[in-house]
Amino acid sequence: MFKHRYLFILISGLLFSAPFIIPELHILSFISAVPFFIILFDEIKNNKKNKAIKYTFIFATGFYLPVYTWFLCMYPMEQTGITPIQSAFIVVAAWFGFSLLQISVMLILPLGLKLFGNIKIKNIFLS
Repeated sequence: MFKHRYLFILISGLLFSAPFIIPELHILSFISAVPFFIILFDEIKNNKKNKAIKYTFIFATGFYLPVYTWFLCMYPMEQTGITPIQSAFIVVAAWFGFSLLQISVMLILPLGLKLFGNIKIKNIFLS
């Protein structure tokens, strides 16, 4: 279907984050995640759940790193009395730290599908 799946997914994540930075691009929210979900559900349907986790990580990276660019606006932090080097370290650590935290939370969905995909649940209401 898609030859360069990783590139499509990364661009999809970047476009999905654009309305958070430039609100006038709000229409992208409705269409930008479509390639990601098409590829993700195709991999899940073909029992390639390990690739689904990788694809989710790529999408989340493309989404959360631009969303948290507002940390860069905090840079000088002169009002706190810390040096510019310490300030830069705090800003970069917060930017990457919160992005990685959100990415790890987003990975729960495909990981849960992988772990619990083979469990058969009996529906007591239909029997």
